[in-house]
Amino acid sequence: IYFNGAGQGCSVDITTGDATKFATVNNVSGADLKNNYLYVFRKNPKQILIYDLDNNNSLHKTCNITNGSSDLHNVISRVGGVNLSSLEIDKSNSYLFSMHGRNTNTLWVTKFPLESGLGSCPSETSSSFITLNKDLRQTRDIEMHPTKNDTFLITHHNRIYEWDASANSWGTGGSSGIGGHRSNFTNYNPSSRSQIRFNKSHGIAVDVDNERIYVADRNANKIQVFDKDFGFIKILGKTGQNVSRMVAATDAIKEVVTDSTLTSGAHFGFGTWASSVEVWYSRWSGFGPRCRDQKARIMDETGIKDPNFWVFHPRYYCQVREKQVGYSNWNDNRDRGIPCEVWGCLQVKVNRQGAAKTAIKVKQVSPGGGTRAEDFTTIARQYFDHPEDSPKTDDECAKNYIIIIGDGDWGRHQAALT
Repeated sequence: IYFNGAGQGCSVDITTGDATKFATVNNVSGADLKNNYLYVFRKNPKQILIYDLDNNNSLHKTCNITNGSSDLHNVISRVGGVNLSSLEIDKSNSYLFSMHGRNTNTLWVTKFPLESGLGSCPSETSSSFITLNKDLRQTRDIEMHPTKNDTFLITHHNRIYEWDASANSWGTGGSSGIGGHRSNFTNYNPSSRSQIRFNKSHGIAVDVDNERIYVADRNANKIQVFDKDFGFIKILGKTGQNVSRMVAATDAIKEVVTDSTLTSGAHFGFGTWASSVEVWYSRWSGFGPRCRDQKARIMDETGIKDPNFWVFHPRYYCQVREKQVGYSNWNDNRDRGIPCEVWGCLQVKVNRQGAAKTAIKVKQVSPGGGTRAEDFTTIARQYFDHPEDSPKTDDECAKNYIIIIGDGDWGRHQAALT
């Protein structure tokens, strides 16, 4: 559901992309969709329009604000030209919160009880008035946190602020907020909150079922997706940016392990793989780039001809060798499998906590090292067949799957199948 600059309210089928206009409302200054009801705030005339989306998007109720001295009227007509920027209904469907403060050094959040629950008009008398003494003149939107009660998420400039109204204090990120400015988002993949950046954070929305936070990064033409603790998940829309296959693979994994419809019924683990074949190097000159030319002479589809085989090239002596790959046991101190080379390693055991751990680990993966299919099958086979650590159970209803995500073609395909 959205309202465009001409005041046209449209509903969009996200499967087909078809948009249907259901209303034209001038002077819209805020809106909130809660279950099947859409609340729309109108500055002139001063009204709240309530649409029922389960009844063909029809107008369910009009709340005319006629008392010129009421709290609700004053919110819309705040002295100094400050008009309502956004509104939000709380998780209990009992209160409507308004946010205003775009032209002052203070952000006001006002709480109005709904007269008879969701679908009804708010009382014109507020039950509380919150003042945030911070320069938030460019505040664009507020949203209730997907899991924390009475906690607001506020977009301002290039930051997101979290405010706990019950404790009257800042939440995650503190008074400094989360984010900062960035204009070039090439290779942007923050692994911690301190690395999150925006180019004009604007609208904000939440997915309560999957505990996700969506932030419209206006000038970057993107939507950034986070978990409930502002762990970065992915970007929707990558206008003007070439996306590497590894970034796409990482996005796919994060999408799977943060989807509660999948993680609620399955245990996940995570491993990384590349190629266990050592890089070619020179005996006396450090890494020799020309040694890479000898690949065809040293290797074929059956593997390395001789692990100790040296090839002479003018100015270089080159060798190739194999690193250890597979699974022998778990390293409790380092919380990963053994062996664990740079790219070939069981990073997360298959268990109930595996999905959450994978969401963190996958952000730390750096691409490189080739793609040798036999490596991932070796790790998986030795882990699933391990006499003590195997995640397999005797439950005949339980199924085991290995999901393979690579960044392109791989070698040793037949050996992997075997």
